[in-house]
Amino acid sequence: MALGGRLAKQERSALFDSFSGDLDGVDAVVIARSGERSGDDPGAKFVDDVEKGLTAGMDATSIPVVGVERTDTKPSHVSWYRDRGIASVDDVDDVAGRVALVFALAGRPRVPTA
Repeated sequence: MALGGRLAKQERSALFDSFSGDLDGVDAVVIARSGERSGDDPGAKFVDDVEKGLTAGMDATSIPVVGVERTDTKPSHVSWYRDRGIASVDDVDDVAGRVALVFALAGRPRVPTA
């Protein structure tokens, strides 16, 4: 998906609210999780499987990946990002958090773990 290709072109309308131009890959990826899901949530396994697939796919590239969360995010997702080898920035809704995000995205490219 991050590198472009047939699947990215096929699924772009399902993934993006609006889009113009060609999807030939991305320079970086920013992940913002929506929250923890309980085992009682019927969609929890589906979302977990999608997250696993997406993070595994990103892990196989050298594209920088940064996880973000707002100041009021409860519970924090920093450990979730860390467990997957993803850099993280908290307080992305503050100026310092946005600056940290810029530096994290401009930093060392992601090195595949496999």
